[in-house]
Amino acid sequence: MRPGQKVLIHAGSGGVGTFAIQLAKHAGAHVTALARRQEGLRELGADEVVDSVPEGAEYDTILDGVGGPILGAAIGAVAPFGTVVSYASTVTEPVTYSTRTLFGRAPGAKVVGFLVFRYVRDGAATLTRLANLTADGRLQPRIDRVASWREAPQLLQDLVDYKIAGKAVLTVD
Repeated sequence: MRPGQKVLIHAGSGGVGTFAIQLAKHAGAHVTALARRQEGLRELGADEVVDSVPEGAEYDTILDGVGGPILGAAIGAVAPFGTVVSYASTVTEPVTYSTRTLFGRAPGAKVVGFLVFRYVRDGAATLTRLANLTADGRLQPRIDRVASWREAPQLLQDLVDYKIAGKAVLTVD
């Protein structure tokens, strides 16, 4: 991302989304966060917080961790030569979009599937960078729940049911 780019982040209140908001803002982007649970997202750096893809908006970069109809709407909002990155699919509905909208209105735009384990070539360097950003306060993990590892099944179910915003931490006791 570059300074001044318009970025839309789906699932902005989730674990990846909260980091993405901060990293995009740190890069100088204008950040719009799309989320069900919207509290605290402006404090993380979101310039705008919405609950659906804004009509008529265009974004240079769209990060999608939802899939389904929300991804379809995002594809219709990508700017010419922009990029939509889909890194998860938390809904089971299929993705549909108008190819005319994508290719006619946004020439050169692309939709990319991203699986972190295939694209992170130097994981240690990436983790070191994120740890340094966290240590100096420029990246703030949003921890919503801390529980014993013995409570992992319920914690995982709460993640699936969207009852946790941000990160969940398991402790060994």
